[in-house]
Amino acid sequence: MELFRTTLVDKKQLAPDIWQFCFQLDNPQELNFIPGQYLILMIGEQRRLYSIASSDSLKDNFSLIVKLLPDGVGSNFLRSLEIDGRAFFQGPAGFFTLRSQDKPKVFLATGTGIAPIRSQIFSLLEKGGSHLPEFLLFWGLKRKGDIYFFDEFKSLAEKHPSFNFWICLDQEENFLGLDVDRFRRGRADQAFRGFVKEKRIKTDRLNDFEYYLCGAREVVESLREFLINLGIKGENIFFDKF
Repeated sequence: MELFRTTLVDKKQLAPDIWQFCFQLDNPQELNFIPGQYLILMIGEQRRLYSIASSDSLKDNFSLIVKLLPDGVGSNFLRSLEIDGRAFFQGPAGFFTLRSQDKPKVFLATGTGIAPIRSQIFSLLEKGGSHLPEFLLFWGLKRKGDIYFFDEFKSLAEKHPSFNFWICLDQEENFLGLDVDRFRRGRADQAFRGFVKEKRIKTDRLNDFEYYLCGAREVVESLREFLINLGIKGENIFFDKF
C-alpha cells in the first residue's frame, strides 16, 4: 500500500456528531481507488480506517465522513486538525466494491455507512452514460437532526431517473415538513420490505439485483439475514461492517 501525505483543506459539520473532512494530496499527488475502498489514517503507532466518500474521478483530493466519538483516537486527531494541517494515510484497501456496472442495485446503509456508497453512486452516475440500470438507496438515520446530503441526493435523483432514494428515520415522531416521497418512518429494512410489498420490485425479480450493505456490524448482519429470509441469494449480497 502507498503512503500519502495530505493537507486538510476543508472541514464541515454535517450533523451534531458527523463531520466531513476534505484532504488534498501532496505526495504522491494522485490517488487511484475503486469506489467502496478505504484509507488508513496513521496517528503515531495507531491506525484508523475510513471509507472514501468522494468520487473516484477526483484524483488529487478525497473526502471522509466521520462520526466524532468523545474518546476516539481518530476522532480526537481529526477534531483537532486545523485547515492546512497535515495527515498521513496508507491505502487504498478493501473489497467492498461494485461487482458490475450493468445490474440493478439496492443500497442499504445506516449512519456513516453512507460514505462508501456515496462514492459508488457517484461512480455509477458518472460512468453509466444514458443506459444506467435501476439503483435504489435506503439510508437509515435516527432523527431529522441527523439528516445530511439530502439536497445532494435529491438533485442526483432529479437528474438521473435510474436513481431513487429514501431516508428512513426510526426514532423520529414528527415528520411535518419532510418530503413524503423521500422519507420513511422506521428502519431501512422495513422501508425496503414495504417497497417489495407494494410490488415496486416484484418478488421474482429480487435476485436480478445486487445488494450492497454498509453500517455498524450488528446492523449489517441483521440486514443480511433479512435479505436471505426474503429469498435473496448470498451471492448477490455484498457488505462492509465496522
